[in-house]
Amino acid sequence: MIRPSCLFVVALVAVIGGIGPGCTACTDPVAAEGEGEGEGEGEGEGEEPPPPFAISTKNAVAWKRHHAVERDLMDGLALQKGELCNELGLYSCVDFVHTVPLGGNDPFVKSQYEPLAAPTVTTSVALERLVLSACVARVDKDVAGPAVVFTALSLGASPVTDVEADATAVILGRRLLQRDLEDSELAHLRDLTDDGEGNAVSARDYAVLACLTVGTMAETIFY
Repeated sequence: MIRPSCLFVVALVAVIGGIGPGCTACTDPVAAEGEGEGEGEGEGEGEEPPPPFAISTKNAVAWKRHHAVERDLMDGLALQKGELCNELGLYSCVDFVHTVPLGGNDPFVKSQYEPLAAPTVTTSVALERLVLSACVARVDKDVAGPAVVFTALSLGASPVTDVEADATAVILGRRLLQRDLEDSELAHLRDLTDDGEGNAVSARDYAVLACLTVGTMAETIFY
């Protein structure tokens, strides 16, 4: 009688030697002719280059607070902190005057230890004042030259053409909202070249109005 241990040794030798049943399953399959050829060819072809501005990738909405709005305005309009809204030229609208409605808090002076959970009825007014001050400051600097933001406008001329209005709106959308404006939005901004009574507004006034309109869209304070 053959011992079980001997049977195991015989079976092991047979498998190693390739003479036992099932050995074909242990070998690597032969690749079919032409299989795998050309893989990776053409990868990356036809890909569009990245846009020249950042694009939001999240759909969660949050309240953009005071310092975040301030930084976005300074970056978008190429301004310094002191060039934004100041009460009487002394008190920062972001750090002192409108801190609370813009979503901040001041535990030392105002004894407010927690910021508001949601915008208040005065938030929109405070935001509009902050943005308007930034827009006026940028327009005044561009009038003095050299122009940095309103490069598509002749700020000393009137009226503004539709081409100039659209080009300016595109620049503002990319700078303040980090996206291209939609056709409907461009059409609304184009309407700002008219005072509503058939009279053309000056290029400077259009620049301020367009900047204020784009800068106070919902995306400015919600993200």
